[in-house]
Amino acid sequence: MRGKSGFKMLTLITVLVGCPSILMTSSKAHAQESADSAYQKGANYLKQNKLDEAINEFGKAIELNPRSDGAYYNRGRAYKAKGEIGKALEDYTKAINLNSPETIQPACNNRGQIYEDKGDLDKALEDYTKGIEAMPNPTFSGFRYFKQVLHRNRAQIYLQKEEYDKALEDVDSIEKFGGSVDPEFIAKIKNRDSSSNKKETEKKSEKYPGASSEVNLYNSRGYNSFEKGQFDLAIADYNRALKIDPNDPMVLANRGIAYAAKGDFDKAIADHTKVVELDPKNSKAYHDLGLSYANKGDFDKAIYYFNKTLEINPEAINDGQFHNDRAVAYFWKKEYDKCWEDVNKAIELGYRIHPQFLSELKKATGKEK
Repeated sequence: MRGKSGFKMLTLITVLVGCPSILMTSSKAHAQESADSAYQKGANYLKQNKLDEAINEFGKAIELNPRSDGAYYNRGRAYKAKGEIGKALEDYTKAINLNSPETIQPACNNRGQIYEDKGDLDKALEDYTKGIEAMPNPTFSGFRYFKQVLHRNRAQIYLQKEEYDKALEDVDSIEKFGGSVDPEFIAKIKNRDSSSNKKETEKKSEKYPGASSEVNLYNSRGYNSFEKGQFDLAIADYNRALKIDPNDPMVLANRGIAYAAKGDFDKAIADHTKVVELDPKNSKAYHDLGLSYANKGDFDKAIYYFNKTLEINPEAINDGQFHNDRAVAYFWKKEYDKCWEDVNKAIELGYRIHPQFLSELKKATGKEK
């Protein structure tokens, strides 16, 4: 799943004197900024696989802001990577209980995987279902992707429990949210020798030998490495998948996201450009192109691709993340009226704008909203 857009700026230093209520407000704001700073440090350490340092910084963020769902979720990831499963379960549970739209799906998915690894299929099924029901019809591409993951994992549980009709319903839901399912997996769910599925698998295997199983294997393993912040390992597996099928849009998109996470935006742009060539209706790829160009400092192209996202997927108008990302690009172009329009729309949709970004925008425009 992608991260939020970065926003670089100078540290603001304010000297406040006088009224105690003002000092109290300043103290709260400072605490929030400190929590955000600790969270960002933790995220950076996690990307570098420095797990102890990440855990320490996320702990600081939680002390300063006990409702930081992202800190609980990511500290849980770090604990899981260290093999401290009990602590990982505790943090995922706290993230889930905070019920934030940004972490509820991945936290349910990760806790469900732990239960599945323990052989507790009923608890895993409960978590996958909770994640699915948390967002019945998400529009943001990252949430839609996790919706696919949750349905796929739940289908695997239903297969093990021999509840084939329910597993097939999940397969249909995966396709509804833009994903694809291995024909061999579908054949297993149907629990019979399906000649049509055999022909489909054989036809694909003739073009890309082993593609039906190996591409999905490498893609899944690459995604798991990406989730742990092991971007080079993720890219290596995506490369293996693309040697089998050079034109798999999902693998190309995932590799592009991994390149962007490493800061290699030219390679990210190349991958996402190929995705839109293969699938011109893939709005997520256009959004990812916008993010990569924004991070390169090419804000004209960033805005072009953000607008292209909206053209391809009009539902993006209801996505707070989309408005936030485009607002940042408008800010750096000094198109402040358009920036404010997107910021206000994002806030209206319930999206939390980064407080430093909001502060800089107010300072630059002399406006409050």
